[in-house]
Amino acid sequence: MTGPLWVRCGLDLEHEQHEHDGGMCDGGISAPPATGPTRFIDLFPGLTPLPHPWHWSSLTTDQATELVEQLEAFAAHYNATYVVDERLILLGCWPLHPGLAAELASLYAQYVTAHQGAMATAETSLYWHDRWLVGFQQRLPNWYGGNTGCRPGDHKPNWNPALARLAEAAPRPTGFDLDDVVAALRTNPAHLEV
Repeated sequence: MTGPLWVRCGLDLEHEQHEHDGGMCDGGISAPPATGPTRFIDLFPGLTPLPHPWHWSSLTTDQATELVEQLEAFAAHYNATYVVDERLILLGCWPLHPGLAAELASLYAQYVTAHQGAMATAETSLYWHDRWLVGFQQRLPNWYGGNTGCRPGDHKPNWNPALARLAEAAPRPTGFDLDDVVAALRTNPAHLEV
């Protein structure tokens, strides 16, 4: 006698096993692997090409759309449950702040793992509250541009003053030759006396 045929559905990080077309859903993540002749991930054979729901570039458009919907629900839960100060509100413009969107996806993935995953315990829940939530809340005001950035109902298109400075600082100096720099870095490594 054989066991059930296990299949995976959608992007849900983890959910209950349930009947599914073609078998039983195992609660995992599924998506076709990225394709292309030169995938960055191929340089690291230990990494899996499966999507990582906390990393936007590993998702298909449909998966990213589904993740945004899940994060909207998580943001509403976060605001209703964890906000005790206006500076800690997850504003509706969070998707327009790439660093915040990346961190929020990671925070949500960690939340699901700590509270609903196969290894969830009271200890993992407390660790999420003590470690991940607190750190996220400390960084949150900066993701909106600090004191001069976005406010409830008021997204500031130029919320990141560092971006202008970055554009000024980004150009390489005149005479910069990448080949020379790489050769110098490879032939002149720092040596430690053993």
